[in-house]
Amino acid sequence: MGPTKIILREKEHFEKFYKIITGQSDNKESLTSKEATFLLQRFEERLRSWQKMFENIKTANEEDFKKYSEQWLRFMGCTKKISYPIILTQELIVNPKLINDSGEIIQPVSVAIKFYNMLAEVFHRGGVSFNVIQRMFNISENYSGLMNSLFLYKMLGYNHNETVDYYGDNFKNYHLPIRNTLDSLLFCASECMFYAVGGYSYLDNFVIEDGIDSDTYVEGLKLLRKAIDAGLGYFIFGDDLIGIVDIPKVKFNSRGEYHCAGGPAMKNILGNEAYFYNGTAVNKKIIMHPEQITVKEILSAQHPRIKEIMIERYGLGNLVEAVGYIVLDEVKVEKFVYQLLSIDIEEIAPIVVLKVTCPSTKKKYYLRVPSTYKKFQDALAWTFGIYSADLRRYFET
Repeated sequence: MGPTKIILREKEHFEKFYKIITGQSDNKESLTSKEATFLLQRFEERLRSWQKMFENIKTANEEDFKKYSEQWLRFMGCTKKISYPIILTQELIVNPKLINDSGEIIQPVSVAIKFYNMLAEVFHRGGVSFNVIQRMFNISENYSGLMNSLFLYKMLGYNHNETVDYYGDNFKNYHLPIRNTLDSLLFCASECMFYAVGGYSYLDNFVIEDGIDSDTYVEGLKLLRKAIDAGLGYFIFGDDLIGIVDIPKVKFNSRGEYHCAGGPAMKNILGNEAYFYNGTAVNKKIIMHPEQITVKEILSAQHPRIKEIMIERYGLGNLVEAVGYIVLDEVKVEKFVYQLLSIDIEEIAPIVVLKVTCPSTKKKYYLRVPSTYKKFQDALAWTFGIYSADLRRYFET
């Protein structure tokens, strides 16, 4: 299929998405599996750019956080008093009136939720709306110590009955809990879905609710993205007050733990930084100046996990050679000697290390193994996840 045909096929997708968003399609019309896959691919593509922004901690600052958060609220027509730093008064905590006498959710919560719902309906028709919710929930778990996203509340079942009551017979599985907060992950998901259905290039303007259309709302999203980039976590809405809440910008490892091996893993809008290594808080020197770590500092570390990190940053081989060792076992292959070493640094059990040499580069490597191993071949087999007998032929001379 040539480039022209691909563009025409994509245009057909976007036209179909638009009809679903604007209610011009039959309620029973669904997406094909190819259309659903196409949607998710575009969603993920856009989400990656947001994740890079979330973890760019250098951009955290109070000035832009306040300026763009307040600009968005005024842009959306909010006239209530804005509170920052946030003070959780009774007004914000206890039963704020989110639904007016006409049964409608108050602005700007209403338009944010309606925009999300209109886009989520397209994913719902493809049977992949839960994929989006699950994806955003996974991200929200990383931030659960800093804020509670609507996606986290959704998966935990918070406010479920109230949400079902509000939507009634129109309730669908992609509807998020009705609460008095709007968080950065909701805005992120909405913008990614907008892009996925053809926003910015192929999608025509559409009405969200009286007085606000998609072009207007997306223009506001540009302000929100700048606010989030600076540290906006969420808005909390009271009857006469709106709180804007900042959260630190954070870097994560693949397991969702706070982590950065080359700098701070966390920075708040005031410029305060914190250092983490695979989820463990450490001091600045361990991350920024590992060459300054001393053997004495390693030996005196009280926290076992901190000690492990210090050893890793200092270098296991450097530690072995610095403190001395006992040779538990050794094997000679051609001109090289491979050893299983034990060092005692006052832990519950000695540290046991494989010392091996690369035949081609002659470089020495030190590999930590469980302290129960006493034979080199057994320890080496463990590092490869195989049985010791499978290595026997190689070491036979």
